[in-house]
Amino acid sequence: MPKLGLGFGTRQIAEKLNRSVKTVEAHRANLKGKLQLKSGRDLDRFAVQMLEAG
Repeated sequence: MPKLGLGFGTRQIAEKLNRSVKTVEAHRANLKGKLQLKSGRDLDRFAVQMLEAG
């Protein structure tokens, strides 16, 4: 399963999961809201930190 912290872009994630880009964008927006992050870049950093933490 593709993960944000592995450097996959929205389009790549959509292709790997057989979902539309809009669906992946909506999920990213929901995650940002729930995690109280301001930007997509903040979400990417958070994902990397979670992967590094194991």
